[in-house]
Parts: sequence; C-alpha cells; structure tokens
Amino acid sequence: MPKDLNQLLQPVPDNIRQMRIGTDEATGLGIHRGDLILIDTTLQPMFGDIVVASIAGRWRPRLLQRLSGRIILTAKTFSTPDSHYEVWAQLDILGVVTYSIHAFGRMSKLNRRVLPVRPSVATAHKFTMGSVR
Repeated sequence: MPKDLNQLLQPVPDNIRQMRIGTDEATGLGIHRGDLILIDTTLQPMFGDIVVASIAGRWRPRLLQRLSGRIILTAKTFSTPDSHYEVWAQLDILGVVTYSIHAFGRMSKLNRRVLPVRPSVATAHKFTMGSVR
C-alpha cells in the first residue's frame, strides 16, 4: 500500500483529470455535490463503468450501460433523465471515473462563506498527520 495518497489515486498523473461535482444529479451513483472525482482519460470505457461524458455541452458523470442494443448514460436518479445513443460515434466521453472523494459536512458546501478565524482558535485546532490515529 502506497504511503502517499497521490501515488494511490494518481498512478500516472498526466492521465488523470480532477472534477469537483457541483450538482446532486449523480447521487444514485454515489457521487454527491462537493465530491471530487478522478478521471482516467486513458482507460477504454466498458459497460458498467462510471464515465464522464458530454451531455448538453457539459461534462457529467454517468453510468455507461447497454439496453436492447442501445447505449445508455444514466445518473440512476429519478430527477435526471437517461441519455440514449445508437452508436459509439455519438458519444463524447472524457474518461472513466476511478475514484470519488466524498466531502463531509462543511466541506460539502461549495459556496459556503469562509469566516475569519481568531488566531487563538486556529492554533487550538492544529494537528499533524502523526497525531491523527
């Protein structure tokens, strides 16, 4: 197991793209607003993969599926319609999602206003990686 999180998440950094999720439309895939996803642009997409595809001119995470000979990109939510394609040439896929890093609590709010912290409070919350168990 690599000691450095970068080695684990980005084995070949030039092939990995990062994307911060700004909507809740992929919650059915386990990807929520505020999450950071890593996309490998060199992997060949396969049915069952979560991919990042261009839908209506925007990059969106979707599950790549096949049903009755058609290619379907789905977010697995009721509020987001599936996208149907007849042939691969109609698809514009950036890459395959390899990791989703979930943001909890305060970090999941993208537009949260950051308040200044008094120096005494800031030092009270300081810790090093060695002190976390």
